[in-house]
Amino acid sequence: MKCFLRLLELRALNKKAFTLIELLITVAILALILAISISSLNFYKNQLVKAELSKLEMTINYLSSLANLKNQEFVLEFNTDNNSYNFEKERVTLDNNVKFGYSAENKKSTFPKDIIKFEPNGNISAGTIYLSDLSEKFVYALTIAVAKKQMIRKYKYNDKWQQV
Repeated sequence: MKCFLRLLELRALNKKAFTLIELLITVAILALILAISISSLNFYKNQLVKAELSKLEMTINYLSSLANLKNQEFVLEFNTDNNSYNFEKERVTLDNNVKFGYSAENKKSTFPKDIIKFEPNGNISAGTIYLSDLSEKFVYALTIAVAKKQMIRKYKYNDKWQQV
């Protein structure tokens, strides 16, 4: 019995490092945590761009209704260099992780002089404004088509444009 206890005591004294299994389990757990956090971050970035796109769409709908209601012209002006837009006396700045434009199109907006005009008769300037996250992984476009009835559409870019 003394011999067995002495053997255990020697093993305990010689154990100075982790076993390979312990290290592999630790690395696997860290990799799993990292994978979950990266996917959460991508989800967050996508939601930021979508929120800014929806806010811009609501602003366009608001100004269109206001022009019709007050029977006067209103203007929405984009400052694509500062990632902001102005209407009436309001200035809206995009979230710090969102920007106008993306490099594949090499454009930020197709609206003439980066201005959308809202006429009392319901006409809205036609064009497109592009929004993306800073890494341009999530790219969206908001378009106003030329038609008898103005239509506002949202698109997402995944190797090709798809309507949202």
